[in-house]
Amino acid sequence: MWRFILFLLLPIVVHAQTTPDISSGDEEILGGVDAQTIPDDAPQGEEIGWVTAAMNDVQQVPQAGVDVPVTEGTSFLAGTTHKTGAISKLRLLTEDDSIVTLGENTQFQMTENHSGSLSSGIVRAMSGPGSLAQESQFTIHTPTALAIAERGGAYFIVWITDCNGQPATGVLSLDGEVTARAKNAANGVVLSSFFYTKIGEACPPPLPLAVSKEVMAEVTEATALIDPVRVAAVAMEVSEQIDPKGGGERLPVAVHLTPPIAQVPNLSSLGLRVRVIFP
Repeated sequence: MWRFILFLLLPIVVHAQTTPDISSGDEEILGGVDAQTIPDDAPQGEEIGWVTAAMNDVQQVPQAGVDVPVTEGTSFLAGTTHKTGAISKLRLLTEDDSIVTLGENTQFQMTENHSGSLSSGIVRAMSGPGSLAQESQFTIHTPTALAIAERGGAYFIVWITDCNGQPATGVLSLDGEVTARAKNAANGVVLSSFFYTKIGEACPPPLPLAVSKEVMAEVTEATALIDPVRVAAVAMEVSEQIDPKGGGERLPVAVHLTPPIAQVPNLSSLGLRVRVIFP
């Protein structure tokens, strides 16, 4: 069998974007999470994850400390809050392999491996296999709602928004089932892939709504670490690779870029190196 390994060559030049306005803009109302949303038994002082990518103005706020800039590779403890400024984004990896990406103007506290609190902005989360092994549901708390990845795991987006002029939470499932419910409610609505809802005191009762192209574009671009490139999908063909076991015979080799370049960060240049390994 032929095996191919693709390498992206850095550095990458990033272009600034204007992120869609997905928040209500009411910082005074949305600036904090109700204390009831944070588990009382959340572990304190335990290292639970690392920053895997950071762009522009990103700050880390330990529970007993002041804002400090963070860079790729910085670890964090349970209870640490991360904040992003304008045109700034951040990606976190927890010990149970859950991934959380913060959009711009976002404040998010990771209370433990599989639980966090979103005060403002937007996050995209993928529950890791570690939380599944512990039979723990990955949960994101907001001032108005909870978004809970079901036992099978999920990939989903949660954002602070408004509904009829009042604070609300948007929840969208990208893959898997997510339960969205008001923070004081016993029951919620189950969202399957590509369904979303809004939850807030001024919103109608939550129902699963099929996501529109506009909503999908808004929230996915807001949580992409850098802008998507708006070009057609690309397949790169590498031709005339030499098979050392075939007497110097030249064989055509097709290498397809995955994901398509339309989903790859916005780059002014992209270096690509292909290494072909023969059995």
